[in-house]
Amino acid sequence: MIDFDEKEDPELERLARGLGAAAAERLDLDRTVQGVLGRLKSARVEERPLWAQPRVLRIAAAVIVLIGGGFAARALLQPSPAPVAAARGGSEVDDLSADQLSQLLPALDSAGDAADAPDEGGIEGLSATELRRLLAAMRGEG
Repeated sequence: MIDFDEKEDPELERLARGLGAAAAERLDLDRTVQGVLGRLKSARVEERPLWAQPRVLRIAAAVIVLIGGGFAARALLQPSPAPVAAARGGSEVDDLSADQLSQLLPALDSAGDAADAPDEGGIEGLSATELRRLLAAMRGEG
């Protein structure tokens, strides 16, 4: 068993120095450096394609973030459509004046329930109550 607490052995130190000196003499630093440099120069360096380089990927990511942010800002800042515009039918209603709409109301009341009629996108599909609301909106009585 080796006792490490003992004082250093001078014979062991002499042998270690001799081994170190012999190894140092065998080692040719210039030849080792030339060999390492030669291998590094001959090693093929793989180049990434242009689209896979980090700089190009960062630019592409920034462009995508900017475009997405623009769409999000546009959706948040765009005003909502006016409720009157949704109540309006086709262009026939836009052409009628307030007096003409007032004359049309009694005719619709006598025609019966407008809910049974198919919706064609004009005023024909509106009930009497809806027409009154439309007339009030057009007069600005809201």
